[in-house]
Amino acid sequence: VTMRLRGHSEADQADYVPQELMEAWSGKDPVDEFERRLAEAGWLPEATKAEYEAYVAREIDTAVEDAENSPMPLPEETLRGVYAD
Repeated sequence: VTMRLRGHSEADQADYVPQELMEAWSGKDPVDEFERRLAEAGWLPEATKAEYEAYVAREIDTAVEDAENSPMPLPEETLRGVYAD
């Protein structure tokens, strides 16, 4: 997996960050590094990693499907729990 650098959200393409800095950090994804170390230590065989990734993909697909098939909330309920009383 290659890290796709961005700003503070998916929509923030971080165009304000100098290209040299983006290039310097592009190969330093901590998740990729951790996976590499686990694999080198023999703690994350490729088959196990594939099983985990398939499990997570199924969980996400199920959650998305549930959300898409759920009724829309009532307008007065949409901000419940967002602001303190």
